[in-house]
Amino acid sequence: MTDFDHTLAPHEIRRIAADAFVFGFPLVLVDLVRRAHPVGANQVLHLPDDAADVAPGLRDGDPRMVQSSAWIDLSSGPMVITMPPVEGRHLTLTLIDAWGETVPAPRANPAEGVGLVLAGPRGLTDPKLGLTVLRARTDAVWMVTRLAADSIADREAARDLLAAQRIRPYEEPSYGSAFPPPVLEPPAKASIEAIGNLPPEIFLHRLAVLLARHPHARVAADLEALALINVAPGKPYAPPPHDSKEYQATIRGLADG
Repeated sequence: MTDFDHTLAPHEIRRIAADAFVFGFPLVLVDLVRRAHPVGANQVLHLPDDAADVAPGLRDGDPRMVQSSAWIDLSSGPMVITMPPVEGRHLTLTLIDAWGETVPAPRANPAEGVGLVLAGPRGLTDPKLGLTVLRARTDAVWMVTRLAADSIADREAARDLLAAQRIRPYEEPSYGSAFPPPVLEPPAKASIEAIGNLPPEIFLHRLAVLLARHPHARVAADLEALALINVAPGKPYAPPPHDSKEYQATIRGLADG
């Protein structure tokens, strides 16, 4: 296990810890959203009218809008996402990877509905002909589907269309086959609120775990800096003694971030 670089001055540790929070914020926040999601992976959840309690950014002031959410797990292979034609209603599909980055998705055609394959960074090198394939940078992807009803009275029909969404394994022949949900991790409280209240050890430990789970090609320099304060992908974070100047500098740096 690595240890703090004791040649670092406290102000240097504080700066690195502040950068670590800014760098790790989207990764840890998206994971908190995933952990708070009340259904398992590859299952569609209908969101309440005020979905901001489920995750930040889901508040919508349009009373005609209905929304659904799903966490898609690509670690075992690509998944097929389907939805029937929405009969002229406005449909948007947002896909967000574990780093909080948007996966570019084609504009949905109301007359055709949705039919696409979502693959992770290592999956699906030879797709079947005629399929639209999207490739995510991570094996975890958050999908938010928004459908604008024609009127308030049309909301229930719009919800029924959202209920017809299907997420199935790419190799599974039947669109309607059941997919057994995995065991859920304990849910967190409101994600945007929870991340600011994480103790330093928990934040840096979760960051180390997630860096191993969701590697990113563009973070080599950040990983070198994190190693100086004992944060490395997949390694348990061991904080310095709580009465040490290194620990105090770490706490102040995370607060700065």
